[in-house]
Amino acid sequence: MSKENRLLEIAESQQGYFTSRQAEECGFAPPNFHRKVKSGLWVKERLRGIYRLANYPFMPDSHLVLWTLWSADKHGNPQGVWSHETALSIHKLSDVAPVKLHLSVPAKFRKSTKIPKNLCLHFVDEIPSADVEIRQGYRVTTPVRTLTDVIQEETTQHEQIERSILDLALQKSLFQGILTTQEMEELINVTNSKEMKGVVIQAIDSVWTQAHKQLEDYGRMVEPYTIGLHLKGHGFGTAVLCQYKSKCFLLTAGHIGRALRRAKSVTLFLKFDNFPRNPPAYPAKNFTIFEWDPALDEIALDDVLVRKPKDLAIVVPVQPIIDLLKTYKWFYKMPEEAQPVSLQEALVSMGGIEPVNSESDNSVQLHVGPYAFVASDYLQLPDVDYIVCPVSNQTYQIRNSRRKVISSFEGLSGSGLWKFAKGNPLLAGIAIAQEPSGYNPLSGFRNVYFHGFQSILSALATWEKTHGYHH
Repeated sequence: MSKENRLLEIAESQQGYFTSRQAEECGFAPPNFHRKVKSGLWVKERLRGIYRLANYPFMPDSHLVLWTLWSADKHGNPQGVWSHETALSIHKLSDVAPVKLHLSVPAKFRKSTKIPKNLCLHFVDEIPSADVEIRQGYRVTTPVRTLTDVIQEETTQHEQIERSILDLALQKSLFQGILTTQEMEELINVTNSKEMKGVVIQAIDSVWTQAHKQLEDYGRMVEPYTIGLHLKGHGFGTAVLCQYKSKCFLLTAGHIGRALRRAKSVTLFLKFDNFPRNPPAYPAKNFTIFEWDPALDEIALDDVLVRKPKDLAIVVPVQPIIDLLKTYKWFYKMPEEAQPVSLQEALVSMGGIEPVNSESDNSVQLHVGPYAFVASDYLQLPDVDYIVCPVSNQTYQIRNSRRKVISSFEGLSGSGLWKFAKGNPLLAGIAIAQEPSGYNPLSGFRNVYFHGFQSILSALATWEKTHGYHH
């Protein structure tokens, strides 16, 4: 590679900037630097030893790269990490432009020249890599680390801190802000100031309120496609109302379909609310069940990713029940090809049936609103796939003003995992199991497993082949 291309590669990673040291290492002789400047190819910056490719476009954050290079040590390695109010601005968590640029540097950082007046240096111990984000040509502290710094410093206006906490959660795609909010609660412990603790607590409460409303709004979008199932003598489950080509059916977990076949009767709960109801029960013979894997060993659900169960069922009610469901609910129209699912997007699942003790012992209710899950892993096999959602024992808090912590999701199996595109819900998976061992006492998480859309299409294809179903 030519010396020009080597320098170009370095400069592009630094928004057009480079140091005289970097130019030398690429093969340019220092006595010739002035010729490059005179020819108009390079621009000599006012900071000593820093140049810029003349034809490289300026970006809004180019000045951050310039001062990052200024912070380099004697070996040429930049030492500064943008932090505090400047980091708030970078993350768009503040609409107030800081008077000075805030740069965190190592405690032993020294410069032979006077520190420029436009810089405010924060001398700190080494910042963990987990607390730093890499941008084009500079580094910046993560949002949570930034908030920790400004809270401890106690020089930022309280209103700005409160707004920054709220903005950080609401910036996140759908419900990813939930996990961020749990991290934020640790901010309460980073200051000894009673007043500052009050500011943080008030901000976090505002986040919970906003997130609860957002979750309810999305829950209302997927509730029309979701029903609860009370399988007398065999517990509870959930199902998604689906239409594939011209056929209407209930899509649920395979073990729920098997339990439905054995149930004394089946009660359909059409409304997710907090009111006990006594809807009519139907004989199980009114439902035809197709199990994707009739030989499913339910013990395999104790270790989903190792034993790889095919745990889906298609339940076809008799026509009068379908007509009833069409009166009160909607059938989700299934696409015939798999849809791409980004695990970076938050997902939501309806579910959570809870028995209510009554004199007749027949009354049950469905929790209002959905659960919020964030997918973390995806396992794709030839004809089956799984989405893994590690669920915090605080995930349920967002659905309840009392922040109740739950230990299980009764009736969750068969619930739909949804994502939202341009305001429309897209079915991404079906819940099949949760970690049988409960929450990990160290991490506070347990895994909930979903079959992905590829599995759903595979089950439908098997159904067509087995039953000769066509348009």
